[in-house]
Amino acid sequence: MPDTAMKRALSRKNIWTSLPPAIRRGLGFVCAAIPLPCLLGRRFRGNFRFVRQAQWWSASRARAYQLEQLKHICTLAYEKSAFYRRIFKDVGFDPHRIASVHDIRTLPTIDKRVVREHLEEMCVGPANHRTVDWVSTAGTSGEPLWFYIG
Repeated sequence: MPDTAMKRALSRKNIWTSLPPAIRRGLGFVCAAIPLPCLLGRRFRGNFRFVRQAQWWSASRARAYQLEQLKHICTLAYEKSAFYRRIFKDVGFDPHRIASVHDIRTLPTIDKRVVREHLEEMCVGPANHRTVDWVSTAGTSGEPLWFYIG
């Protein structure tokens, strides 16, 4: 099991949790006076605006957006991850040719064992980047699963 302190991204959450409790309490009172959208930041506000608009999309527009995002994620995985590039080639999957969500049916499922065995080559960026954190599941079904998040 990895040392949980070995990888800590430079994030607001990690900075907050590293502060002494007395300072967190004091800052908590200050933060309570700041409107939540301002406190959560520009990215949150942009995502919130998007969700408010997207809720009114037609079903066909929502499906088109989902397909576009699926293509984007699969293409990113193929181009930046040795693991996914190999898996896609093994099953003859071309992320550039996705025409329907059903096209991903040929992809194998990935479980905890696969993640544990291939984590490093699954990454689409450097695991040691300052924005990447090393976290785990709670492990309620057995051994915790450790992985990287950005």
